[in-house]
Amino acid sequence: MLNSSAVIHNKVVSQKSGGFTLLEVMIAVALIAIAIVSLMASQSQSISVAGISRFNIDASFLARKKLTELRIIDYDSLSSETGEFEEDASGFSFELEVRPLDGDEIGFENEIDSLKIINLKIFRTGVPDETYWVRTVVMKQIEPGSP
Repeated sequence: MLNSSAVIHNKVVSQKSGGFTLLEVMIAVALIAIAIVSLMASQSQSISVAGISRFNIDASFLARKKLTELRIIDYDSLSSETGEFEEDASGFSFELEVRPLDGDEIGFENEIDSLKIINLKIFRTGVPDETYWVRTVVMKQIEPGSP
């Protein structure tokens, strides 16, 4: 017997749940992977550029230091040499080429006795790709009263 006042409610069960399909999850994971890979490539490039900048800063400081040492030396004593920097710059080497300035390089016919060219190469020992070049000209100090 059924009571007329009692109402029977039938629930309709839905077949669709509120989650994501496997395809949607795979696409989302692929997009996240692409984003992470591009961020890692960008970070790697930043680190590389920072390393190059660091080398250029260190090498320019060492070149300035070496050129300052050369200014103290008597003009006639300047000569070519190679070597390594001391403890404060371990891992860096230099090649110094000193030669008289050829007049053809500046438009004169003869060699100029009072000018020398200095070519200074700073490089990280064992790393041939990292080099820093400085080229300068030094002049013999003119004594007062000399022609």
